[in-house]
Amino acid sequence: MTRYLTGAAILALLGAPAFAAGLEVTCGDYSMMDETTKMETIAELETETSQLPKEQQLTAEAIHTKLEAECKDKVDMMVIDVVTGK
Repeated sequence: MTRYLTGAAILALLGAPAFAAGLEVTCGDYSMMDETTKMETIAELETETSQLPKEQQLTAEAIHTKLEAECKDKVDMMVIDVVTGK
């Protein structure tokens, strides 16, 4: 049991930097992600937008829709900028 928990803790630590990098993703990077990675990125963006005023907060579905629509022609733009309208 201890080996399992130690292994899980190490994997969590190794995965943390990758998850934190979700806000450093360009639209080009986002368009090339698989669905699982897109959902992880969207979850992080949803967490980030939850700190905005209530009227600016977006659901995961709204973020997904916005990225799919607006990232097509903006491959070098950061996804956080697309989502927040910067």
